[in-house]
Amino acid sequence: LFPYTTLFRSSYKGFEVIVVDQNHDDRLFAVLHQYPNLRISHLRSPLGASRARNIGLRAAACNIVVTPDDDWWYPPELLATVKQWFDSHPGYGGIFAGLRNEAGLPMLPKWPPDAGLCDKANVWDCTMTATAFLRRELVDAVGGFNEQLGPGPDTAFKACEDIDYCIRALETGARIYYDPAYVVYHPDLSSSARLQDKTYSYAQAYGYVLRIHHYPLSFFLKRALRSLGGAIFSLFKADFDRCRL
Repeated sequence: LFPYTTLFRSSYKGFEVIVVDQNHDDRLFAVLHQYPNLRISHLRSPLGASRARNIGLRAAACNIVVTPDDDWWYPPELLATVKQWFDSHPGYGGIFAGLRNEAGLPMLPKWPPDAGLCDKANVWDCTMTATAFLRRELVDAVGGFNEQLGPGPDTAFKACEDIDYCIRALETGARIYYDPAYVVYHPDLSSSARLQDKTYSYAQAYGYVLRIHHYPLSFFLKRALRSLGGAIFSLFKADFDRCRL
């Protein structure tokens, strides 16, 4: 899914839009008909983000693939600059862009790593679904999203389907570059109220992905200590909701 208005303003026009619709009615028809100049394929899917993405991946025909949700947005020049990057870096399987909120501040993490090659350790700080632009041949090599992961009704693991996918992409031996100079936007996620009902299932997904990809105990402990440090910092600030989170 894409925010259509940002694509309508894109300086690069050589793209296709695949909308995977999980509504139980036809509410999207009126929206899609507002953009006759966009090449849109309207598909249907059962509930579940990974299921929808897998249907979209099978339908995609372009040489570069990205799978954002409907609340992300792109600057008008982003697709053109990403296309230029791929043209000038034939030995790379993809690029991860930076993630910022409405105010232009970095998100998840707030202090992202410097530009450079991604690996299994730093990929957690380099990418989310809408920031990963991958070559079609790499997508074909990785296969589909893990349908046990991600938002949807049939799993306890409500997140990390994107991280799992990117780890699997790296495990093929592909070279993937991270550059925060390329920016994708998303509504701010830092609100404790917004995350309160989701954090436990997110944490379960995090642990599941660490386990299935055989991360060492030292990696887990480093991440756990960082979370503990954040809780202590929030406690001293008397931000009890954030501390509990």
